[in-house]
Amino acid sequence: MVLRWSVDRHRPGVPTRRHRKVSPVTLQELLDKQDSYGARAVLAGLSAARVRSVATRGAVRVSPDSCFRIASLTKVFTCTALVKTMRDNSIPLGTAVIELLPDLAPGWRADVRLAIEQMLGQVSGLRESVGSTALAALDDGPRALQEAAELVVGTGNEHEPGARWSSYNGNYLLAGAVLAALSGTSYERALEKTLLGPWNALRSRMGARPFRPDVSQRTAAGLSRSDGVVPDEDYVSVVVTNQQHTLRATATFLSDMQHPLTNDDLATAIDRFAA
Repeated sequence: MVLRWSVDRHRPGVPTRRHRKVSPVTLQELLDKQDSYGARAVLAGLSAARVRSVATRGAVRVSPDSCFRIASLTKVFTCTALVKTMRDNSIPLGTAVIELLPDLAPGWRADVRLAIEQMLGQVSGLRESVGSTALAALDDGPRALQEAAELVVGTGNEHEPGARWSSYNGNYLLAGAVLAALSGTSYERALEKTLLGPWNALRSRMGARPFRPDVSQRTAAGLSRSDGVVPDEDYVSVVVTNQQHTLRATATFLSDMQHPLTNDDLATAIDRFAA
């Protein structure tokens, strides 16, 4: 979870807010005071007035080369790579997904009108029946992503494409398969060629299992570089845990981190945004 702003930027016509001086309490002391965390490990990073600090709790060690799971942020990488690849090949985003994945046609039960832009925008209307249990049963081989995409389109649609928004990892399993098909290579290599290489982010690493385009172990650009956990900015706070049930506690901690600057309690707003 990340909270960021620049104290030098404000909207025209809106008075600039006077920020309070940062409290002398250290980040480590603030983290140690949190008693609502149920996670075995917590990592926090703070940049305030371009002074950076890092604190840890539990069994965690941090270095400039540390690798962190970015979970659903992988979708941003997948979407960007696919849109760029389609643009480079003059393929409209309104193209039907089945046209780009003809090998899936025999088992296709989804709406044949489903377009790339609807899939990426999470308005596919696909029946959300392919979860972690079904994916865990797949091989770790080179066809794992293709098989996952077959499962996704084989369950059909619950709603008409474009009619309803719903976040579903299946959309991005399908998007990863399209990216691989258009690139004529694996999803991982397509991502490296399209984004990570040009962005000089090849220090990003993959986990032991094949890289999935919905939830992965790849590190976001910058997190494994010399800037470490948090960039050098006017204000950035970062909290990393490995337990989803700690989101509310994380929101409270992020609010506590910025409170000396604003005197505002943002915990509820952060929690609602993250949810």
